[in-house]
Amino acid sequence: MLRKLIVTSSLLSMSLANAMTVEEYLEQVKQNSLTYKSATTQGEASDAVAREADLITSPKLFASARSSADSIIGTPPVRMYNELKTNAFQVGVSQTFDFGLDLKLSVNANKQNLVNFSSNGQSPRYWDVQPGVEFTLPLWAGGFGSLIRAQEELTRKQNKADSYANYSLSLQTLAEAENAYYALALAQERLTIQERSLSAGKNILSFVTGQRNKNLGETADVLQAKALVEAYELQLKQAQNQLLKAERDFNKLLNKDLKAEVAKLDKVDFSRLISLKHPTTRPGDRFDVLAQRAQIDLAKASSDLVLERNKPQLNLMGGYKVQGRDNEKVSKAFSDVSNDHYGRYIGVQFSMPLNVQALNDARGGAQRLKEAASIKEANLEYSQNQDWTNIRETLQEAQSSLTLALGMERAQKAKLENERVRLRQGRTTTYQVLLFEQDYTNAQASTLAIANQIIALNAQLKLFVANPQGDK
Repeated sequence: MLRKLIVTSSLLSMSLANAMTVEEYLEQVKQNSLTYKSATTQGEASDAVAREADLITSPKLFASARSSADSIIGTPPVRMYNELKTNAFQVGVSQTFDFGLDLKLSVNANKQNLVNFSSNGQSPRYWDVQPGVEFTLPLWAGGFGSLIRAQEELTRKQNKADSYANYSLSLQTLAEAENAYYALALAQERLTIQERSLSAGKNILSFVTGQRNKNLGETADVLQAKALVEAYELQLKQAQNQLLKAERDFNKLLNKDLKAEVAKLDKVDFSRLISLKHPTTRPGDRFDVLAQRAQIDLAKASSDLVLERNKPQLNLMGGYKVQGRDNEKVSKAFSDVSNDHYGRYIGVQFSMPLNVQALNDARGGAQRLKEAASIKEANLEYSQNQDWTNIRETLQEAQSSLTLALGMERAQKAKLENERVRLRQGRTTTYQVLLFEQDYTNAQASTLAIANQIIALNAQLKLFVANPQGDK
């Protein structure tokens, strides 16, 4: 007997040790859920693409090479060569700065060859080298880099909105997985309760049937017990159906066959649910809110772009280049570069739309869009704060209710056990025991329902994240 007890105890310990925890399940979801992996991958990709905004003000290398031939007769019609062959090369660096300046440094090298050239001793071929600098500085539209910053914001927010939306989907998938885990754990617990209730109902039926057969009981007691057993059989069938659905949801998040066998899960720790602690203030924003806020910022940036680009354009422009020339080698042409041979210019450029009515309408509409975006942002912040407060307070209320439900369940169990003893002593009626049996089952169902509510609310609170990706 002792050996049998030890073996049974060992098997039970192994079963509990092998039970899958919620942390293990969530890790499996991260590894196997295509929805989670797709959302996470796309979120990371959108984060990387958002760096495209940095390219707007990054230095750019440019280069070109061209070979051409020209035998067209120009003015005057008499020319001293039959054909002009040119090989032109250019290399340089350009950059648009965040304060609006557009700067370009370049070197041009051109090899000229005059075919059948006739002149008084001049060479028919030579190298021209021209290092130079050019700049454009907006003074009105886009002044002080306002247009550049709007373009950067537009590019960044377009990708950030997509990034946050996908991170929101990945977190929601994990929240859904946590709910699926506990739904299955509670379904397994509910099935155990219904099996135990059915067994108890059958015991009552067996007892009252035996009493009737001995002429110590009433047929009415047997009928009542049969009705209870049939009710419990129905509830057991419903519990089995709920378990099958919970198993399908559990497997779906692992991208497994819906009918695949599932592991035994940890039992829900009701005391841990009651003792769950949460911050009194909201730790951060939900990713779906960040996605909406990015869309709002995108609308503002689009409006800023409309406002800036429809201002009158007034640009300050300038440039300076020097020249070197040699008949044979490009290196000697570089050595010949001197300020004695230079070209320079400075000037302004102005333009503005003449359709003043359309211009005013476009600018007025863009300003209204910015105002609408600001109102939407204020409402978004208000709604998120209300969601946080509502979820947190509902969770606290549910935790208090769970404490009461567990107390009620213990009381109903004690009441039922006492009544069963009284029934066997002939001091109460079968009907009374059946009522108490139903009360105890209802109390257990209430406990499971409240526990499920706490789990769902707790998963929602986890969507409020503190400083995701280092920003808000």
